[in-house]
Amino acid sequence: MPVAGQRGGQTTRRQSQQAGLRNPGINQRLWGLIVNYSEQLRLDPYAVAAVSKVEGGGRFGAIGDAGTSFGPFQLHVGGALPPGRDAAWANSPQGVWYAMQHMATVAGGLHGLPAVRAIVTRFERPAQPGQEVSAAWGGYRSFGPPADTQNVRVPGFNLGPLIAQQRTQFAQAQQSLLDQLKQQAAMSRQQALAQSAAQQIFQRHQAAQQAQMQLTGQPAAGLTTDASQNLVDQQRAQVQALRQRALQRAGLLAG
Repeated sequence: MPVAGQRGGQTTRRQSQQAGLRNPGINQRLWGLIVNYSEQLRLDPYAVAAVSKVEGGGRFGAIGDAGTSFGPFQLHVGGALPPGRDAAWANSPQGVWYAMQHMATVAGGLHGLPAVRAIVTRFERPAQPGQEVSAAWGGYRSFGPPADTQNVRVPGFNLGPLIAQQRTQFAQAQQSLLDQLKQQAAMSRQQALAQSAAQQIFQRHQAAQQAQMQLTGQPAAGLTTDASQNLVDQQRAQVQALRQRALQRAGLLAG
């Protein structure tokens, strides 16, 4: 049993104000219980209040269904009201806690319209759920949470840190992708430059072989001569210089 339930549910207006919540126009004592229990059960307090306002007028003592449903959430005999319990229990802090515990099993962690819909259709289960969802959601929108979710704390739904965390994760993922693209671009440039240089060396060697054959009728000695070796060394130096420039442009080496 929660602390407020043990003490008779004496959650004060000051406590709800300190939580950054405003009373949506329901019984003050009931609102205090909803605020306190929502914190513990990860419920949207405004969704709970909206459903209570439609079901029992947002107050204690409501009686419906020809005297078979009681309290702010209209716990029904043979339904949500446990066997052996009565109207007094349905209107007590224990009865409110019991009802909200069951709401938490279907709406814990939900907010806004999804929370309202889950509570109505999966806990209250009225004869015309669509109408009740519409009515409760209309009430929710008229007195729901303030727009400044960065500074006003709704129990279980403090959106500011979550939004900041998602922005940070997105920025990190974006930077990682950019780094991968730069690395791939640099490798592609390096491979293209190396292939181009090798092709140029081969073509020049072939031209030298043909010129030698035309002049002497004998094939050239190949790349073992000093002149050919110098040519190869020069080409290798050019390839290395081009590779360094490509990496620098890609941002992988210091300029």
